[in-house]
Formats: sequence, structure tokens, C-alpha cells
Amino acid sequence: DTVPEVLVIREQDLDECSEELGGRLLHWALAAFEVQFISALGQVTTSASSVRDLEQRVLQYRWDLASARSRFDSQVSAMVAERGAGQLFEVDRLQRLMGELTAVALETEHRLRVDIRRGVMSEISVLEKQLLEARGRFGHYTGSMQNTLEGETRSMREDLLEKLRKMGDANFILQQRERAKTMHED
Repeated sequence: DTVPEVLVIREQDLDECSEELGGRLLHWALAAFEVQFISALGQVTTSASSVRDLEQRVLQYRWDLASARSRFDSQVSAMVAERGAGQLFEVDRLQRLMGELTAVALETEHRLRVDIRRGVMSEISVLEKQLLEARGRFGHYTGSMQNTLEGETRSMREDLLEKLRKMGDANFILQQRERAKTMHED
């Protein structure tokens, strides 16, 4: 009879394999988290770009208002020069009207700025909340994956040790038979 081959795996080798598998899974999970983080960062950058565009429009409105005011002042000056002292009353009325229009424009600008800021802050808040949720899901996922891997590794180790014990018992019995056979032949 031939003696069956016995495969012995050291516990240290099994632990090293488990650690390497765990390290690779952790590396993969970190890479997935980085992709999600970059995506969220892109959304924040897009929102910031939108805010810059809106602020640029507000600045353009201001410039347009200043330009209109300058043209208006020029027109008033020209009218005063043409019509003389008799038109002072009209000029005064127009200046008051200009002041009222300026006040309305400034109030509108202020409301627009507040609405834009509120919308941007709301969007940023939503994005930050989504980022926190993504981080929470990632943490839960990695914890769950680690627990699953530990359980599977423990189960595999126990199965392997049980098989090795049975193989050891079988080898012992075979060795006893070989010795008995050798003793009978002598």
C-alpha cells in the first residue's frame, strides 16, 4: 500500500493569506470611497461655479446701473444747459426720481443676492448631507465586509483544522498498520 500524501498548512501562512486578502479588500474599498468623494467634490465645484456666475451677473447689473446713471446725469446736464434756469424744477424732479429708482434697484439687488445666497447655501447643505451619508454607508459597508470576511476566515480555518485532525488520525492509523505489517514480516 502507498501512504497518502499529507498537506500541512501552517497557521501563520493562513493568517498571512487572510491579512493580504483583507488588505486588498480595504484598498478596493478606499478606492471606491475616493471615487464617491471626488464626485461629491465635483458637485460642490459646480455649485461654486454657479455662484460665481450669478455674482458676475450681479456685478454686470451694477455696472449697467452705474452706466445708466452716468448717461442720465449727462442727459440732465445737457437739458439744463439747453433750457436754462426755467428747467431747474424739472431737473430736481428727475433727480428725485433717479434716487427712487436707485433705491428700488438696490433693494432688488439685495433681494436677488439674498435669494442666490440662500439657494447656494441650501444646495451646499444638501451636498454636505449627501457626502456624510455616503461616508456613513462606506463605513457600514467596510464594517460589514470585515465582519463577513472574519467569519468566513474563521470558518475556513476551523474546517481546515478539522480536516487536518482527521488526516492526522488517518495517518496515525495507517502508520500503526504499517508497523504491524513490518513486525509480522520480521
